[in-house]
Amino acid sequence: MTDLWEPVSGVFWRSAPLVPDIGWTVDYGALFTSVVGALAGAGIGAWTAGYISERNKVREQLTKEIRDTNAAIVLSLGVMNCGIALKKQHVKELQEDYDIQRSKCRDIIAKMAAGHPQTEVPQINLLELQEIAPPVVHLQDIVLSRLSTVGRALSAATALTDAVVNLNTMLTRRNGLITQFKNNDFPPGASKEHFCFGLRYGNGQTNEEYADSVKGIGLYTDDVIFFGCVLCEDLIEHAKLLVERFDKKRLGGKTPEVNGVDLSGARETGWMPDFEAYEPWTSGFKKSLNERRKKWSLHWPVQWK
Repeated sequence: MTDLWEPVSGVFWRSAPLVPDIGWTVDYGALFTSVVGALAGAGIGAWTAGYISERNKVREQLTKEIRDTNAAIVLSLGVMNCGIALKKQHVKELQEDYDIQRSKCRDIIAKMAAGHPQTEVPQINLLELQEIAPPVVHLQDIVLSRLSTVGRALSAATALTDAVVNLNTMLTRRNGLITQFKNNDFPPGASKEHFCFGLRYGNGQTNEEYADSVKGIGLYTDDVIFFGCVLCEDLIEHAKLLVERFDKKRLGGKTPEVNGVDLSGARETGWMPDFEAYEPWTSGFKKSLNERRKKWSLHWPVQWK
C-alpha cells in the first residue's frame, strides 16, 4: 500500500477506501427483487389476515343475529299463542254471552213495559280473568336493540307491547267492576243490571264501563294475536335475509337454521282476527323485499348475491 500514499507533484490522487476490499460483490437486481418480494409477501399476508379476521367477525355477527332472531320468533309466537289461548278459553265466550244477555235484558224490559210479567232474569258472567304476563319486554328489547330489522317489525313489536298493557288494563277494570257487583256498591236507584247492561237509572244516567271493558278485552286480545302474528312472520323473513347474507362460500362454516312456524292451523280454526280490520295500520308498511334489502344492507359489510 506504499504506492497509495505517494504524492504526485505534491498531490495525493488516491485515498484509502472506507471499507477494506475483501473480495465481495453485490447483485443489486437480486437484492431489489428480494426486498420487493419480501414486502409484497408481508403486505399480502397482512391483507389476508385482515380479510380472514373481518370475515370471521361478520360470520360471528350474522350467526349471533340469526340466533337472536330465532329467539324473538319463539317469543313472538308465544305471545300470540297466549292471546289465542285467552280468546279460546274465555274471551270469545265472554263476548258472545254478553251480547246475548244484553239483548235479552232489553227484550225483558220492553215486554215489562208492555204489561207482560218478568219471566226470566239475564245472567251476568262474574268470572274474574287474570292478567296475562308474556315476555313482551324481553321480546321488544331483542327486536329494537339487537336486530338490524327495520320498518314494520319494529312497529309491530311496540304495538304488541302496547296491546298487552292495554289488555291487562281492561282485565283489571272488569275485575274491579265484578267486585263492585258482588258488594252491591251502586248509586241510589241502580243495580248490577243497570251497570252491566248500560240501562238507565236514577235521573236517566247510564254507565257503560262494564260494556266497554268487555269490548276492550275482545279488541286488545285480537291486537295481541294480530301483532304477534305479524311480528313472527316479519322476523322469519328477516332471518331468511340474514341467511342469504351469510353466503357459505364467502363466510364458511355451517349456516344457522331459521325457526319454522306454521300459522295456518290458527287461521283455519278461526282464532285469528280479521286482518282487514288492521288495513289502516298495514297500509303504511307496503314495501318490497328489495327495498328492505337495501336498508338492511347498510348494517353489514357483506354484499348481496
